[in-house]
Amino acid sequence: MDVPVLGRTLSLRGIAPDLARWLRTYWDYPEHRLPTHPYTVVVEVEEGEVTPAERHGSRRHRLPVFDFELDVVSFPGGFRCDTDPGAVTCLHGPDTTTVRVRPTGAFSAPLGAAMNLGVKEALRVSGLVPLHAAATRSARGVTLYLGPSGAGKSTTMLRALRAGALPVAEDFVWCDAATFTAYGWDRELRLLPGSLAFLPDGLDVDALTLHPDGKRAVSYGSVAPEGAGRAGPVSRVVVLRPEAGDPTAEAGPATRTLALALWEAAGFPLDAGAQRVTADFISRLGPRVQFESARARAYEVTP
Repeated sequence: MDVPVLGRTLSLRGIAPDLARWLRTYWDYPEHRLPTHPYTVVVEVEEGEVTPAERHGSRRHRLPVFDFELDVVSFPGGFRCDTDPGAVTCLHGPDTTTVRVRPTGAFSAPLGAAMNLGVKEALRVSGLVPLHAAATRSARGVTLYLGPSGAGKSTTMLRALRAGALPVAEDFVWCDAATFTAYGWDRELRLLPGSLAFLPDGLDVDALTLHPDGKRAVSYGSVAPEGAGRAGPVSRVVVLRPEAGDPTAEAGPATRTLALALWEAAGFPLDAGAQRVTADFISRLGPRVQFESARARAYEVTP
């Protein structure tokens, strides 16, 4: 089974149906069909001798995912992650990443998260940069809203929608490092109670699905015209700060503030190749975009 992911091919070989469903849930986005890219990500069952976790140049990491952590050993060209039950090994090549899955029991969220980590790292190596960001689109391009949790990214995005912008993402985007195109990669808006007041008038908030984390689920179809699309070239980056601190806004060319915010949003690439892709993307994006930094409540939103 092959799944196109932003032009790359995610090839699932001999994977059990429950594992395949998990992967398709995260990576099958029919709205983002792109021309074929030569990079392939193969996910297959590991058979025979298990790939060693420790090798020359290896480093151990504890990566937080949802309400648990993954124990990951990275090494030049890949990583190994042991979970309960099962293990995942990721090996990068020049045009293919192989993610080997060895399930030793029933499917578990940590095993699924480890598989997703393998696909995510492969996409980084292939030239894509993940960003924890809210984003909107207007005639001049995509605006990314960056900042730590609680800085006001979701609320600012909703304010931009009220001002006439279109939604791209509430939480997560992939950016093509070659074209600087951003692709919205979350299935729905997940909003805390404080953000619900900024939704369009007439939307029945009480009818929205309530998740265990206290957030309400809002479909993109309820806040955007049908067929609007959730992609476009990045033209502006707004770095939002928590309420504490200097209330004045910064505007102008790319600064150290922008670079640090982009690295924080991109997370930690495990592979040296992925680190180079990310560093190159950030260094070239800065001079191309309009940059602003402000407190969310003091920021004057424009589409």
